[in-house]
Amino acid sequence: MNGDVVSLELSIQGTFEGPLRTPAGTVEPTGAKVDAPTADFWYLHNGKVEKFNC
Repeated sequence: MNGDVVSLELSIQGTFEGPLRTPAGTVEPTGAKVDAPTADFWYLHNGKVEKFNC
């Protein structure tokens, strides 16, 4: 936590085992490992969440 900002770093991990349906069509599974690093940010004001950004 840094003042009125809370940040969280995380990693979404898994294996691509099922079809992925997208607006452009379906992507067939490959069995590949997936590792997507990401971060979440909460912006607070007077103890309440004013904005959330992922």
